[in-house]
Amino acid sequence: MNILCADDDPWTGALYQQILAKLAAESRHLARGIEYVVCSITDGQAAWDLLESDLERFEVVILDQVMPGMTGLEIVTRLRGNHYRGRIIVQSAFMTYELMQQLKELDVTEILHKPIHVPTVVDLFSSAA
Repeated sequence: MNILCADDDPWTGALYQQILAKLAAESRHLARGIEYVVCSITDGQAAWDLLESDLERFEVVILDQVMPGMTGLEIVTRLRGNHYRGRIIVQSAFMTYELMQQLKELDVTEILHKPIHVPTVVDLFSSAA
């Protein structure tokens, strides 16, 4: 499973890589053989450029709301405008009711509040496997 993690904090991408590496190891142990490949990027515009070049490349897109270049909401709007069919997860330490409503209207798969709660991430990807 190819995953794009766009967050201006590089630690977030590293955390997702660690969590998903552990899940992949567990899936191999259970003979399911799921592999997770996480591509981390720290700029919203760079994330959009990568996504726009090949919308089918990533099955899951994880976006921080507040990033340089472009916000998570702007990227989600563009993805939906281009009929992206993958899962979208938006996370933020600055989640407002209005933002949550906008994201729900755009059919975002999951909205997470920072700091990241590791068991929630594990559950999200375990259920998607």
